[in-house]
Amino acid sequence: MATILKKKALVVVAHCDDAILWMGGIIHHLRDWEWHIFSMCNNHNEQKIQSFNKSCEMLLTTKFQALSFLDYSDGLDFSQNKKENMKSELCQKIDDNYDYIFTHGTQEWNEYSRHPNHQETGIIVSEIATERKIPLLQFCYYPIYGSGTATVAYKERAHYYFQLNYEELKFKLSLINCFPQEMPNLISLAYPCPNPECFESTITDLIPPFIKR
Repeated sequence: MATILKKKALVVVAHCDDAILWMGGIIHHLRDWEWHIFSMCNNHNEQKIQSFNKSCEMLLTTKFQALSFLDYSDGLDFSQNKKENMKSELCQKIDDNYDYIFTHGTQEWNEYSRHPNHQETGIIVSEIATERKIPLLQFCYYPIYGSGTATVAYKERAHYYFQLNYEELKFKLSLINCFPQEMPNLISLAYPCPNPECFESTITDLIPPFIKR
């Protein structure tokens, strides 16, 4: 019987809670993979960083770190964080041999609203993926009830999705509970999204448990 090689994946997000919100279920489901998770914009907020570390430990993440670029929700992309600094620092910390990279989408609506930090992160990670020729998947959601509210997958654009079962959803909610100061009422965000968890990508041969639309 042929040996199936363990995959190695990189997740780069803007904020400490983003990885679990938009793909915590798939990371937990594929816990036999080697996962590296980086959060970019955390303002040296030790409480958030501790919550991030706890959630990554629960996910059995191999390597994780919260960086300290500025967190701001208004203004133009890279108006307070310098693109070259973000990209350079991230490149120094990540490996070259990933099978996949996951990050934010860069469409007008990305996840629950248009957030400059999400855009910044999506832009630099997309560039790194292109330069290093690593397959890229980007979160694919939009706010059906308006900016900042519960979301569902943007089915018209999503290429792949992963449907969490009951136990996986319970575990995802336990990850969300690592961030009580950030998301005191976020249990509502788990319904109807982020389940399924959805991604857009130019990859054409992604294998299960990812389901092609």
